[in-house]
Amino acid sequence: MLIYEERLWSTNYPHNCDSGVEFYGTGGQMFLSRRGKIEVLLDRNQRKSLDVPREPQNTEAHVADFIDAIRNARKSNANAEVAHHTTSLCHLGNIANRLGRSLRFDPDNEQFVGDREADSLLERTYREHWATPKVA
Repeated sequence: MLIYEERLWSTNYPHNCDSGVEFYGTGGQMFLSRRGKIEVLLDRNQRKSLDVPREPQNTEAHVADFIDAIRNARKSNANAEVAHHTTSLCHLGNIANRLGRSLRFDPDNEQFVGDREADSLLERTYREHWATPKVA
């Protein structure tokens, strides 16, 4: 199961870290943070030591790559389309979890197949205000 939650400004810091993602499986769990923290627990919460470089997010390099990509008409290292597809998997999993059932998703149309209830969870219902587009 994968559940995505945003915890900005939270006073609850799981794993003594302000942000990250947790993966839970049948044989263990893993925590990864933007700050370079990695924690892997195997079956029965047995800690697994990893020999991987632990480097926190480098915001300066990220911004520099983005600007260079614009200037040189190339895809950035943090490609927006890849990010959309990756994030979509998290959202689709959350929708299936909240509805408590399996779902069929059409990736070309980005809609569920014959499921209005699930489709309603793909976007928010915004309050009407002066900038609300008028739909014909």
